[in-house]
Amino acid sequence: MSTNVKRFVNFMRAEAEEIRGPKLVTFQKKIVLDVLGRIVSKTPVDTGLARSNWQLNVGNPGYTELPLRSEEEQTSDNISELAKMQPFQTSYINNNVEYISYLEDGSSDKAPNGMVAISLAEVSNTREE
Repeated sequence: MSTNVKRFVNFMRAEAEEIRGPKLVTFQKKIVLDVLGRIVSKTPVDTGLARSNWQLNVGNPGYTELPLRSEEEQTSDNISELAKMQPFQTSYINNNVEYISYLEDGSSDKAPNGMVAISLAEVSNTREE
């Protein structure tokens, strides 16, 4: 597990200890949407397939590569999934396009630092301030 991911997980655990009930789910949703939005916006666009394949899944990761979707369809799908969230439930942000790991590793000049690791670090840093 990368340092940014470990740091993010530790941050989430510490924050969750102080929050209970409905506020916890609201907090979880805000964090997930923040991370997802950052990742999507950092994903370089050539055909748009990689950017449109960021999926939010609650409880279980998704394993399907989706066809090209509009931003509205992607947002609607992800919000519908997020509505299922319960306290302390795991959410997965994943992308099943076969070349996504290359993009994360900086293969694109448009995203030389990737998308996921840098987004997790940004969210962890903002929350600590």
